[in-house]
Amino acid sequence: MIEDYAIWDVVSTPQSRAASPTIESRYRISFGMPLFCKLPGFFRATVLYSEDLAEGQNYGSVRVSNPVALKV
Repeated sequence: MIEDYAIWDVVSTPQSRAASPTIESRYRISFGMPLFCKLPGFFRATVLYSEDLAEGQNYGSVRVSNPVALKV
């Protein structure tokens, strides 16, 4: 599994890496997820599509949308 991840290009910024421990602790999400939550905001994205994070949760200026959740 580690070898599979090693070939990925990781996009991050010093600010997103610095914010990760705070986000991980505040929202009680697993290791690595804080980068996914914070990084879109640095690129002015407002929505993060994820099946793993809570639908509608806001992480700063980024809101999570679950593309497979049933919308009522």
